[in-house]
Amino acid sequence: MLYLTTFAAFKRYQLLDAGFAFAVMGMVCALSTALALLQNLRAMAIIGFTGGLLVLVLLSTSGGSHIALFSYHALKNIAVLAIAWFKTWRLLTVSSFVLIFGIAGLWARDHYEVIHYNYILWGLLLLGVAVLAAMAWGTVRQLRTTIT
Repeated sequence: MLYLTTFAAFKRYQLLDAGFAFAVMGMVCALSTALALLQNLRAMAIIGFTGGLLVLVLLSTSGGSHIALFSYHALKNIAVLAIAWFKTWRLLTVSSFVLIFGIAGLWARDHYEVIHYNYILWGLLLLGVAVLAAMAWGTVRQLRTTIT
């Protein structure tokens, strides 16, 4: 509800500045993910993280930079790695993978030029590392519980 309220206050009623709305939505994402980790609620983490991934799409004014987009996605990949360190929520990893590639694909469809290839490779690399790390940490945890 906080995502929708902030989105409506920004887009529909122009009550919030884009930077402030971005900060509020980022805090909602961080708090919902932290609460999900503390309460062991995978569904809450997925909903909060999905909202966090859609922040740039919801608050887009069509004047953004591709550097900001891929930097934000890199930050979200780091968050997926941090979550995977504590919990083996593969559905969260897969859903973030699909959303990040979907958003990057939509951006590439309209704005891709040959000069941007390095950003796409960078995003692919970060996503690959996040997925592999989540799978590896899940395997290590399974082995640990099997041994004990």
